[in-house]
Amino acid sequence: VKFNLVREESVIVNYTELLLYHFLIVIVAYAGVKFSAPVLMEFCNLKAMKMTILMSVAACIVFVVMTVIPRCDHGEVAGLSETVYEHPECSLSCNCHPRWNEFQPVCVMDKMVTYVSPCQAGCRSTETINGFFVYSNCTCSAGGHAQLGACSNVRCTQSFHLHGMLLYTVITFTVLVFQAQGVLLLRIVDQRDKSVVMGLAWSMVAFICFVCGHLIFIGIGLATCNWYEVEKCHLQNHLYPTFIGGTSALLALLSIIISIGSYICLRVSNKMSSDREQLARGNDGANGTDESCRDPFINENVKNRVLSWFNPKKFDPRKLRGVLMGVTIITTVGEICTYKLLVQDIKSGEIPFYTPDLMIVALSIFEALVAPFVSWWGYGQRRTMLLAYSSLVTVCSISWFFIPNVEERSVSELCGAAEQINIKFEGTTTRSITRLSILTCTGVSFILARTGCWSHGIAYSDEYAPSRTSVHYGVVLLSRVVVLIIGERIMTSLLETNLSIQTLILVLSLAVNVIQLLFIVPKVVPEVDGVQRTALSDEDRGFFLSLGRVMCNSVAITQMLAMGLMAAALWGYVYNESEIVKVKFNWVREDNGIVNYTELLLYHFLVVIVAYAGVKFSAPILMEFCNLKAMKQTILMSMAACIVFVVMTFMPRCDHGEVAGLSETVFGHPECSLPCNCLPRWNEFQPVCVMDEMVTYLSPCQAGCRSTETINGFFVYSNCTCTAGGRAQLGACSNVHCHDSYHLHGMLLFIITTFTVLVFQAQGVLLLRIVDQRDKSVVMGLAWSMVAFICFVCGHLIFIGIGVATCNWYEVEKCHLQSHLYPSFIGGTSALLAFLSIIISIGSYICLRVSNKVKLDQNTRL
Repeated sequence: VKFNLVREESVIVNYTELLLYHFLIVIVAYAGVKFSAPVLMEFCNLKAMKMTILMSVAACIVFVVMTVIPRCDHGEVAGLSETVYEHPECSLSCNCHPRWNEFQPVCVMDKMVTYVSPCQAGCRSTETINGFFVYSNCTCSAGGHAQLGACSNVRCTQSFHLHGMLLYTVITFTVLVFQAQGVLLLRIVDQRDKSVVMGLAWSMVAFICFVCGHLIFIGIGLATCNWYEVEKCHLQNHLYPTFIGGTSALLALLSIIISIGSYICLRVSNKMSSDREQLARGNDGANGTDESCRDPFINENVKNRVLSWFNPKKFDPRKLRGVLMGVTIITTVGEICTYKLLVQDIKSGEIPFYTPDLMIVALSIFEALVAPFVSWWGYGQRRTMLLAYSSLVTVCSISWFFIPNVEERSVSELCGAAEQINIKFEGTTTRSITRLSILTCTGVSFILARTGCWSHGIAYSDEYAPSRTSVHYGVVLLSRVVVLIIGERIMTSLLETNLSIQTLILVLSLAVNVIQLLFIVPKVVPEVDGVQRTALSDEDRGFFLSLGRVMCNSVAITQMLAMGLMAAALWGYVYNESEIVKVKFNWVREDNGIVNYTELLLYHFLVVIVAYAGVKFSAPILMEFCNLKAMKQTILMSMAACIVFVVMTFMPRCDHGEVAGLSETVFGHPECSLPCNCLPRWNEFQPVCVMDEMVTYLSPCQAGCRSTETINGFFVYSNCTCTAGGRAQLGACSNVHCHDSYHLHGMLLFIITTFTVLVFQAQGVLLLRIVDQRDKSVVMGLAWSMVAFICFVCGHLIFIGIGVATCNWYEVEKCHLQSHLYPSFIGGTSALLAFLSIIISIGSYICLRVSNKVKLDQNTRL
């Protein structure tokens, strides 16, 4: 009803969904660890009730969101009105008898009208045109052909995937509710009644859910049926999703109300029990609530409390983690914005096309050179350095308000654009030089702030509050890796339309971080968890002494090298993913709001996975960090990432059908559009499908299209010289059967990102543990230096070389489409880099194991 789609049950769809639900295991395990010993030594009923209520509220909210999300525009569906369905007149002679699954939409392309089944469209046979299955001899089509799938499939598919992601979120919250409720039931009943309460719970669920609830939803289905025929409802009306979603939200709300009542009763019961115990002990003045469950009351002078904000004595690493995340996110977004601003200059023809890549390499060399010194300088005044670097990048970012506007060129996508200006470089101007100078300066400030705040912030946190470093480091790490992957599409959307607003957001966000640092990081050696910490000795902390100690640590150096290789593997694939998608799926990666929010929602679950891994390596579960366990995680996760790289490399590309002018090694302009004299735009690859021949053209101009029009709400290109009907539809002809493979590809990329982040998390904390206490910030800076050089200099140049060697369509100083070998070379190189990282990590593991054995033998002799 909402998306005019039939949910597919192909192997690709099933495995994509199965991979997604595997992550639910980690989420449930993380919640279980938080409520189990040794994290929580005694189960707290009130905490379980709070989790039940919070997760129920979250599930209810998502149910409401899913209910109020409008359905996508279906266009015209023959015979279908708001409340009833009638057989189209053009197919009455077919005398269609509904099958069990009669709803199987087909699209008549010449009219852009959807029919709910091939029979309803009057189709009498099938045929294959250029490898694509179509229905033929259709009485409802002037051309006699209809394509499987509704005409709205292209624009409704993304909404459907957002719907699926929201459903996954609801299921996650609901499972967490059941988890808390189930354990709570086991804790609040008599020891002898545990199995009975489980059986009674099953009984209650069976009756309320599968009897009463099921009958309610059956009633809704009967009341809202739109097309009822042969004792079966084949299609519900437009109100059906609203009634189903609203009923589910109402049931969740009733559950919340009941849980709140239970929470109040449980709290009152606990208080009464505590009061009776106090009376029995004669301790009338004490508050008898269980220490693990009650909220502490702090009787503190208000004036002293306010003054402590400006001169804190206590240190909370979680607050510093938030600031470090903020600085890392904003500086990474700033680097992405710098890249996109350079692309604007390329489109205007004012700088060469290779400038962004040159800037990446040059700034990475700068980072590799200065990161060790930046991380060492100011080791005795980390608070001052954090404030200095944050303030520096804030001030430098203000210069973006004064960047001259770029001259926009009007380049048409249609035939007849020969007189338009193309993207060819025509020489630098004063404006482009000014823009390039400002962007270079801010790029340098982004690097200094990111490396400085990361190195000093992580080191400060680990020096004084090391127990949860694994969690803090992993979460801060996500703010760098995830933003690099999705930041260009999600966090920089304002850049193209309003640079001033984008700059204002960056500056204000950085300024907030500076202000927070004043209230978070103490001026003196802090107190952590009620214990006054002592400062580290400044003896032998010179730059070359610290650098020498780290460089002489073989495990540290090899792990930094392995980290750099793994980073290069991930970066190479992510940076070139849009080109891989073009080649493998004949697909242009969309950057609309629905796609972005679906992807953002998916990556939020990565936070839980990283937090779970961090908790497993932190106190109280692991009272003392184990280097060998961290190395094992590094090797196992690296092997998993390498395997997925290999799977993605060998996964065959979907069948594109016939693509006009394209061969295995070269692209030639189709003869039918030669008079158009097409000049490539920056994003010239924009496939269109000529439906009467089922042939894909790489752009509207290549199909000879001179105008556009709207038919029944659908945008189409018209007056196309390469088609007898004169029309072409946006998107390749293979879009319908390639989009499932594309989403499996996206899921595999998410899995690779997950494994790689877990590798970086284990390696980062390991580096902090195996070096001298005085060298923590230096080892972080040296890691940044190694990653910058291996990944963004050497690795980036390797992948650029692959792109140059495998280009299929090079025109006007830019490669618009790679050859069919490109994904194999990119994936194979990434797999090889990951494999080298594994070999180095195995060597480090052996060295570390031997070293530990030697130390153990020496201690035994003593």
